[in-house]
Amino acid sequence: MRNFLGLLGRIWEILARRVDNFLMASALAIVGVGLVTLFSASDQNMARVTSQAASLGFALVLMWIVANVAPQQLVRAAVPLYALSVLLLVAVALGGTMVNGSRRWLNLGIGRFQPSELMKIALPLMLAWYFQKREAKLAFGDFIVAAVLIALPVWLIKREPDLGTALISTITSRNAFLPSSILRATRWARATIARRRRSRSAPAASSARAGSMARRRISISCRSGTPTSSSRCSERSSG
Repeated sequence: MRNFLGLLGRIWEILARRVDNFLMASALAIVGVGLVTLFSASDQNMARVTSQAASLGFALVLMWIVANVAPQQLVRAAVPLYALSVLLLVAVALGGTMVNGSRRWLNLGIGRFQPSELMKIALPLMLAWYFQKREAKLAFGDFIVAAVLIALPVWLIKREPDLGTALISTITSRNAFLPSSILRATRWARATIARRRRSRSAPAASSARAGSMARRRISISCRSGTPTSSSRCSERSSG
């Protein structure tokens, strides 16, 4: 029995190695509440609950697989995933399946797929990749490019129409936008402070240079013995 429990413990350690325990427990609690609510709302239709539980189980397995992928690999997939998501959204706009007055799905034969859900992942990844590439020379124009990257899929999602998903995509993009905005503001503040310091020190430096040049000219005049400089030379010698 102890060996069996030890084996279960090692398996759980491997499975939960890259998964936040609190986050997983919270997600499972929400799933449990959702299944109970579905059971009640579907007039205790156990087949409906079983189908939903199977879909959630598949989603949990997929979540675990993605959680074990290195961040560097996820960043490499950012551009292809974003491009694929945009193309799928365009395909939905051109010939998607209409359900309840909304054109949000693609019919794959074995089921329906909603590309806007994929964009919820692709858009933050794309913004993170872009700002990482531009971090060393981040400028105001980069935020314009990022705004275009956000506006294109959000507009495609909104016209399905799916305002809720469009708002969620915009809000999740803020997580990539905010650190870059702070970095840009910090660099601007440092540059402004440096310019003010240089402007304050410039008059003193120019006065010192002017005084040094005047003393040098007087010294040269005294050595040459010009009449116009006799008074200055006498003041200098007396000083």
